[in-house]
Amino acid sequence: ISNFFGNKDAELMIWWMQVGAYQPFFRGHAHCDLKWREPWMFGEESLEWPRKAAMARCFMMLVSHACL
Repeated sequence: ISNFFGNKDAELMIWWMQVGAYQPFFRGHAHCDLKWREPWMFGEESLEWPRKAAMARCFMMLVSHACL
């Protein structure tokens, strides 16, 4: 997730984290030459939506496992 080349803005990182939360593998990674590699490097205000997406993913996993 958020694997792109060139230094991008927080909006693109947020979008990729939200989309990635609903994929089978949810791992953050980025190219080694990027200036900002970790989500928190974009600032505290940029963590709200990725955090909500990760929490929704955890909830959906709990519900899906409860249905088995």
